[in-house]
Amino acid sequence: MHRCLEIPEILRLIFEYLSKECRKASLLILARTCKLFKDPALGVLWHTLESLEPLIYSLPHDAFLWKQRSSGRARLTRRLQFSDYGRIKENASRVRVMKMDLHFSKDQNQRLSFTKLFSGLEVLGPILPRVHDVSIDVNEFRDYAIYPRLIIGPHLRRIQIHLSESEDFQGDGAFSSWENIKVLTSVRPAMALEEFTLIWRPPSSDYKHDQAFTFTSMDVSELITSFPSMVTINALALQVQNPSFSLLASLQRLTTLAISVSSDDLLQFSKTSVGKYSLFQLVETLDLYVPDMNAAVHLLNLPGSFESLTSLTLRNSNRFPRDMLPLFQAMQKNSALCEHLKKLEVLARNDHNDRTPAPIISPANFSTFKPLWSLCNLRVLALDITGLAGINDAGLERIETLDLYVPDMNAVVHLFLNLPGSFESLTSLTLRNSDRFQRDMLPLFQAMQKNSALFERLKKLEVLASIDDNPAPIISPTNFSTFEPLSSLCNLRVLILDITGLAEINDAGLERVGVTLPRLETFVLAETTKRGFGVMPPMTLGGIVPFLTSCPQLQRLSLSVNASSPPLGDFSFTGELPRFPNLVVLNMRRSPITSPPRVAQFLALIFPNLARVSNDWDHRFNATFLNCWTQVNAMLGA
Repeated sequence: MHRCLEIPEILRLIFEYLSKECRKASLLILARTCKLFKDPALGVLWHTLESLEPLIYSLPHDAFLWKQRSSGRARLTRRLQFSDYGRIKENASRVRVMKMDLHFSKDQNQRLSFTKLFSGLEVLGPILPRVHDVSIDVNEFRDYAIYPRLIIGPHLRRIQIHLSESEDFQGDGAFSSWENIKVLTSVRPAMALEEFTLIWRPPSSDYKHDQAFTFTSMDVSELITSFPSMVTINALALQVQNPSFSLLASLQRLTTLAISVSSDDLLQFSKTSVGKYSLFQLVETLDLYVPDMNAAVHLLNLPGSFESLTSLTLRNSNRFPRDMLPLFQAMQKNSALCEHLKKLEVLARNDHNDRTPAPIISPANFSTFKPLWSLCNLRVLALDITGLAGINDAGLERIETLDLYVPDMNAVVHLFLNLPGSFESLTSLTLRNSDRFQRDMLPLFQAMQKNSALFERLKKLEVLASIDDNPAPIISPTNFSTFEPLSSLCNLRVLILDITGLAEINDAGLERVGVTLPRLETFVLAETTKRGFGVMPPMTLGGIVPFLTSCPQLQRLSLSVNASSPPLGDFSFTGELPRFPNLVVLNMRRSPITSPPRVAQFLALIFPNLARVSNDWDHRFNATFLNCWTQVNAMLGA
């Protein structure tokens, strides 16, 4: 054996590569090869635990029995002895990350078996003594007394808690869930927790952010005071009140804060904090949901605060008026923001995937934006606004990333045409608008073609529309002539488009798009209008081969094609076997399919690194196509 394999660091790099390639069976074989390989291989194998099931396997084989392996039902066959836990303790000490899901079976016998197993383990401290990163569902605290012993230990640094999507988290449900989370604060000695993330997905599309459940200020204060070394708090679903917000402002190590707060509480905090200095002293990233932007104005006017802030995101509901001029003026008066702020987002949506239209308030003209140009290091600007008519090129030459919600794309066309010397640093452009407004992208792309500053620098272009039950209007066909003006963007890497209507690009047109944009790494073509039954997309599955030949660096592809007739015979007849190893993400969206084996064979031949294919079919409307693509994924993963 070569001497370099005696170096543990090199072995770990090799074994981590095998783990990323999902070759865990190879790790187990290597662990049994020699003593030198055992600890590094098992360390990588057990580094991340996604289920308690592997620990059950560590028991002696005569101690448990799978009643029905397919349904996951297990039961203990005898009383466990202390010696039975030897391998469990050895393997559990290697776990560093836990992404738990206890509910892979609802069988009560199995849950009882797990409870018996861990309640009988006579160890001091947690069962996973060295875990430092945990991601779990909040309900997994409920009815499991083992959890404090399972995950909470001196090495725990980051915890991510997912809240249920159900309606139970309104009212009393929210309180009971918070009681489960409070288990963390009751453990002694206290942990040196650094990162706390609370993720909640809305229960329905009708959800409004200000309906988020509000925990009592005492509960949140207890969490904050229990972990004074907190560095990151990412919990937009957590609506805090004034006492808790004051405690957050005093945390000495806090650098990232994402939270929700009512306008009244924020105003009260601002009034009581006048004359205080060093508030949020080390905070570099602030993401704040507040119903009224005027409250954020008072917060930013506090002298001596936010001296390290480089990224600021302000969100509010589209039911509240937003005039951004007072906000921008307050930022202009804060000398620390003028010097350090690099990223600014003012959004009328809950997150970047939400495409809720912004309200029409007042015209956004030059006087509105003029205070922003005092932010001398601003590089990323994302705004949900109502117009662009009055903007001039002052300050725009520094912006590298621009994300705009505009109701009418014509305003953006005029922006590019009227400001030819602007956008000299722009590398990423995202434009959003509502599907209630007509969008013809050809004038937009032609305007970009005339702006010489975009030619060499622009690498990412997104034109997005809201996608819901009200489809975008069919305006004009989207064919190759639509994309032709983009040929001047010689360095474009990412192109994501929501097509208003149906794409009328055939195989020849798709190939010409590839020739026009040879450096593409991501290409997404989403049709916001659903095709009628029997209406096939003009592009075929075989048509993507010439396109990819022109774009050899493509890594992500998403579009609808006619996958009913995979061209296996054509390639076998000519003897050609094109392969595209760089493509790893493929979304066939609403592609009709009739022969899953032939499609799976075709994809496996040309995409050797593709593990699965996603699609947008809905079982309520076309379960046949959905089931066919499910079969394709099963064959690709075989």
